[in-house]
Amino acid sequence: MDAKRAVFAPVARAAAFVLDRNDRLFRWYRDQSFRGKLFISEYLERRLRNGVHECDGLLYDFDFADSVQRSVYLRAYERDELAFLHRYIQPGWCCVDVGANIGVYTLNLSRWIGASGRVLAIEPSPPCFERLQRNVALNGVDNCTLGNFAVSARCEEVTFSLSPGASTGWGRVGEWEWSGGTTRVSARTFDSIIEESGVDRVDFLKVDIEGHELELLEGAAESLRQGRIDRMLIEYCGVSPSAGTLKEFAERIGALGFRPVCLNLAKLSAAAGGSDAHDREVLNLLFERVGLGDEATAGRG
Repeated sequence: MDAKRAVFAPVARAAAFVLDRNDRLFRWYRDQSFRGKLFISEYLERRLRNGVHECDGLLYDFDFADSVQRSVYLRAYERDELAFLHRYIQPGWCCVDVGANIGVYTLNLSRWIGASGRVLAIEPSPPCFERLQRNVALNGVDNCTLGNFAVSARCEEVTFSLSPGASTGWGRVGEWEWSGGTTRVSARTFDSIIEESGVDRVDFLKVDIEGHELELLEGAAESLRQGRIDRMLIEYCGVSPSAGTLKEFAERIGALGFRPVCLNLAKLSAAAGGSDAHDREVLNLLFERVGLGDEATAGRG
């Protein structure tokens, strides 16, 4: 990888030099999706100034030393998932964002569900949570509740490994050899959060907690048993030792009464057929509770 970077660095540096000096070309670059886009961004000197910037109608307080925040500003962060969810999420839904980071999903969900909906956004990393708070305040969001704690299988205090300096996207519960340091944080179960929040039903749950997803579901046993979670976008973190294979991961969620829909279905099908080609990938998977569509049809009748 270092050899490839060395080969393409002069090209990326030259592209960044031009983008720094041409407004129209930079606007075009920001709207495009292509391999190497973020590599070029590492050489931008004039465009990426820390502070408050607009991105797709939302305001963020950016620190561009962080690759996640740079990706958000350049519209490269989970672009396909956000475009799909814009059509999928409905006004009035109750949404829970676990692993909210700086608030990309939180702010978009808040906008899509409108005043009649509600978002619970949870982020355990203290520095990420501070930026999440600032971004929510910048946008005048009033349908969102924030929580600075982890979500796990038990209510207890846990070690949290902070993300390395170049990215805020890898913080996680537990020890991690590549961490940027550790801190102790409070962990809650999903069941306890829902009970204390007075939520009857979660229309949409988004989970991105770097390999700790199954522990969250363990702590959501009662909510799952009662059918209080309808849909979930959950990350399969194949690079995490605790993830297991993609097939095992999908089967665990299927056993809870959910079926995969819409996202990465071809990869799930390959895994179900015995392929291990995607077992080291990081994938967002969308699941719906079995029978959900039938309930909606019955309700309309």
